[in-house]
Amino acid sequence: MKRSAPPLGFHGLTIGCPDPVRAARAWNSLLRLPVLRRSAAEVVLGGGPELFIRFRRRSGAPRVEEAHLAVEKIRAFRRPTTDDSLGGRSFARTLPGPDLVVREFERAPRGTWKKPRRR
Repeated sequence: MKRSAPPLGFHGLTIGCPDPVRAARAWNSLLRLPVLRRSAAEVVLGGGPELFIRFRRRSGAPRVEEAHLAVEKIRAFRRPTTDDSLGGRSFARTLPGPDLVVREFERAPRGTWKKPRRR
């Protein structure tokens, strides 16, 4: 039986919805997470790359598009990985339901991860 590193936990969600600003406002009224990034196409709430909820503009009913899972040792998954702007190495897989992004944090996020907020 193959063993892989146990996950540390989910650290992010991406939700596709017709009105990201409205959705973020509703979630923020419950969770009180700060706005990390805002553009015409998306709003990101959270405390940083360790915990975020991204609302992305998409037509149709709102749905969870991606689940982001933090792991201690990504090597255990034996998948090709890429450096990402959140400060780690990750790989993504398309699955039934939301896509899964698996990430091992290695360093501080790049400055491009947190863009200036647009008013």
